Amino acid sequence: MALLLLAPQLSMSQVHPADGVQAEIRSFLSEFITAFDNLDWEKFRNAFADDATVFYPRDMANRANGRAEIEQHFKRVFEQIRGGRSSRESGALR
Repeated sequence: MALLLLAPQLSMSQVHPADGVQAEIRSFLSEFITAFDNLDWEKFRNAFADDATVFYPRDMANRANGRAEIEQHFKRVFEQIRGGRSSRESGALR
């Protein structure tokens, strides 16, 4: 009987760490998107680890490996946005 009474408490205690992780992920993503929306280069670039990998499903047939390759691509994206050009106006991002 005691085991049955503890079962709901055990399952409830396991939910909270996942909630904390999800909240942390949501916070990170919110900050990342805000940095992109505001064209805040330093905050945006610092969201990537030095050994990150980014896949570009539309722009490129490849992927970017590491911060330097990621920055090379996104610097052009930021410049195009700042220049008032969208990818439709200037063709595919290269």
